[in-house]
Amino acid sequence: DTLAAVPAADVAMVTLAVDVADWPEHLLPYSGYLVPKPQQRRVTAASFGSQKWAHWADGRQVILRVSLGRDGLPVLHLSDEQLLAAAVEETGHHLGLDLQPRHARVSRWAGAFPQYRPHHATRIEAAMAALPRGLALAGAGYLGIGVPACIRSAENAAGAVSAALRAVPE
Repeated sequence: DTLAAVPAADVAMVTLAVDVADWPEHLLPYSGYLVPKPQQRRVTAASFGSQKWAHWADGRQVILRVSLGRDGLPVLHLSDEQLLAAAVEETGHHLGLDLQPRHARVSRWAGAFPQYRPHHATRIEAAMAALPRGLALAGAGYLGIGVPACIRSAENAAGAVSAALRAVPE
């Protein structure tokens, strides 16, 4: 019951490829931005993927990953075309650019963004303590939604399961 009670928001991600010639030099040092809640219409954040991850940088295009939606800001009812238009228009407005993406991809994730409520950590710790030996939890719904937190939870879960398996008599 504790685990099922963690609410989750629907989100969409629009990935845009923009010609590097159209990307202003003053944005090169940055990895993205968050939109303050009062200013959010549909876009909540944008990452400049090719500036964060070198293997995405090919010298011809800049890859942007635009996040849309959150708890209380539904977006999955919008068509792919509407999501793309919102991403291009709002991100262009935020950056002061006339974005003209060469390529775009829309991804939708229903129920993918856990919403931690008061006392979440205490409830999750109790649920984890009640698990039978050899069973572990990992993922964004438990102790952090960021990539580093998810990696840490996966490593901890793998370590716990591995230790339990090593303790089983042959």
